Amino acid sequence: MKGCHHHTGKGGSKTQNPARDLASILKEASLSRSKKLLDRSIHRLRRQLLVQIESERLNNESQPSRPSMSENNHSDGHQRRPFDARKTENYYSPTLDRLKSENPQKTLDEYDCNSPPVLSTRQMVDVLNLKKDTQIALEIFNRAGKQEGYKHNLYTYRVMIQKLLDAKYHEDAQNLLNEMTAESFRCGDPAVFNSLIKSFGEALLMEAAFKVFHRMHDFCNPDIHSFNALLNALVQNKHYETAIAFFNQLGCAGIPLTVTTFNIAINALCYVKRVEEAVGLLRQMHERKWPPNVCTYNTLIRGLSDKGDAEEAAKLLDEMMGKKIKPNVRTFTTLVHGFCKAGDPKRALEIFNEIVIEGLSPSVVTYSILISGMVKEGYIDQAAEILQQMPARGCIPNVFSYSSAMAGSCRYGRFSDALNFFNEMLQMGNVPNVVTFNTLIYGLCKEQRLEEAARILDEICDKGIHPNTITYTTLIDGYCKLGDIQKAMELLRQMRAKGHAPNSITYTTLIDTHLKKCNWDEAEKIFSEMLRNDCAPDLVTYNVFLFGLCKEGKLERTSVIMDEMLDKGFNPDVFTYTIIIDALCKAGKLLQAKRTLKEMAMKGCSPNVVTYTSVIHGFCHEGDFHEANRILDEMLSNGCVPDIVTWSTLMNAFRGEIKSQGRMSILKNSISKIIDDMLDEGLVPNAFASVSLLDFLCEDTKSTVKAILNEMGENNSIPVELTKNPFINRLFKEGKLHGAMLRYWANFCF
Repeated sequence: MKGCHHHTGKGGSKTQNPARDLASILKEASLSRSKKLLDRSIHRLRRQLLVQIESERLNNESQPSRPSMSENNHSDGHQRRPFDARKTENYYSPTLDRLKSENPQKTLDEYDCNSPPVLSTRQMVDVLNLKKDTQIALEIFNRAGKQEGYKHNLYTYRVMIQKLLDAKYHEDAQNLLNEMTAESFRCGDPAVFNSLIKSFGEALLMEAAFKVFHRMHDFCNPDIHSFNALLNALVQNKHYETAIAFFNQLGCAGIPLTVTTFNIAINALCYVKRVEEAVGLLRQMHERKWPPNVCTYNTLIRGLSDKGDAEEAAKLLDEMMGKKIKPNVRTFTTLVHGFCKAGDPKRALEIFNEIVIEGLSPSVVTYSILISGMVKEGYIDQAAEILQQMPARGCIPNVFSYSSAMAGSCRYGRFSDALNFFNEMLQMGNVPNVVTFNTLIYGLCKEQRLEEAARILDEICDKGIHPNTITYTTLIDGYCKLGDIQKAMELLRQMRAKGHAPNSITYTTLIDTHLKKCNWDEAEKIFSEMLRNDCAPDLVTYNVFLFGLCKEGKLERTSVIMDEMLDKGFNPDVFTYTIIIDALCKAGKLLQAKRTLKEMAMKGCSPNVVTYTSVIHGFCHEGDFHEANRILDEMLSNGCVPDIVTWSTLMNAFRGEIKSQGRMSILKNSISKIIDDMLDEGLVPNAFASVSLLDFLCEDTKSTVKAILNEMGENNSIPVELTKNPFINRLFKEGKLHGAMLRYWANFCF
């Protein structure tokens, strides 16, 4: 792993630092290319200036009474004499050479705006397009604008604004826009304005884009490209509903729309999950004879895939191919991602294979998405095989490809495979990044190899790779799971010292561990620090606090936490309610638990099987079997399927009731119903539940018992109590589970 932090390809150089040598070579090559381009631009500019000056000289000779354009009046009323070509050459040389100097500002300060001849638009653009400091270019632009006889036009403004936007000088760009819109230009071509709308939209400056759109009406009429630029800017700035409304207005106004207009509107609809309407626009395009293109279908396929409807997206692929619209790699990549997201990597692999059939080459992104989807579902070996095939197919795996494979291997406890992927990545010349090392640390923490994980943290720091919040949080979580809260707190201090701000996951992990160890004061301190550092607690943080309070029986404080949580704008989820309801039931406050269950449903939060089972257990514990049965009926009517814990809770409660009061005949129907419902749901009682079940056996339930025993035999589940009988225990050890169960049943019933 030595030298893995260098940003290079394969190693093997004989120099001491091959990465630095390579960087130097690239830098020199880049400078050489830039210098050549710069020299050519300067040479062209000088030549143009000489031609212009020679032309002016000839005009002066032929028309001596008429002053040339360069003979502008000074403020004192005197005329400037014509420029000499040699003087102009000498003047412009240092001015343009300034762009190559190491201290351009010094030369710029010596620039005399009243001395050079009149610039043309082309010459100004040539200067601005030279790849130099944007701030210097802006100063040249401003000073040139002060030159007598020269005035910036829409084209030079557009070039300068674009340069500012590219350099992220958004405030300067908007100031220049204000200056431009204050001028009065004559322009019949909206192309310049369209370009500015597009640029401001891409820079996420929607207000500026609107300003350009409205101002252009004073110069020219917007065309469909203007509307498309504004519509796309709205989508880029995530004003999806506004974009959809704007599109509808365009249609109502009778403005002739293009395929691009429809594509932008379809994109907006997909972003707000209104995919059916987007598909409706596709149908309109067909009806109105506007042929959709590959972009149209790609957008819809993405929208359906994001919605989780990959199969419908695949149908669109078939449709576009049937209409002779050739899909591209992005089309297939989007579908592969959709099926991987839906947890169907096998279908994703089928789509992937179609890429080759269509004569296309999958990109590294396509491969990486497929590998990531396969490892998430546990197909580690298949993912490894695909990874190994990539170089032979002309596609070199990148860091993301290997990191995805490593992450899946770690998730399924195959750390040795993850390490193999890591070593292969190094051999292929890929430079690991912090995400790669975070994956390794996660895998080691999952294997409880915390010392090795900590060593990796030290190594990446030594190699110049900066760990991030995820790195430290992963290690902190690992130590917390081992119960080593001291080491976790030490890492928290180290994390802060390195300038990494803990996030809500970091703090919540530490709070949870302290609460489990009943360190309430420490948990409160961390929570206070969390608030001091402007790290907002999330719902999980509050749930952790509520669970800790309920575990200690401090129910009176839960209402305070709940009120604070609501004040912060967090609505309780199913876990919040289940924590509270379970605590109330254990405390015997069943009426309050019922009210909370009712409140939960009224607020649109559906109880889950754990919630209902907690309430059922509470009423069973109090001997209120009628109410327990009512809660069970409510559970079933709401579509919540009981699990084995629910049935076991009911059977064990009935068993205790029968033994204490001898009411076998009265409760027989209830027990039979429980057994029938369990079998209908395909549930087989576990060892604990089977003891309760067998206690209810009688002559007319032999067929039911036999079916249950067969199911238990197939699942290798045997009650603990059975092993206390030597004869039954011997049968079980000999693998005769069915015989052992029947023996127990016979002994019990007869």
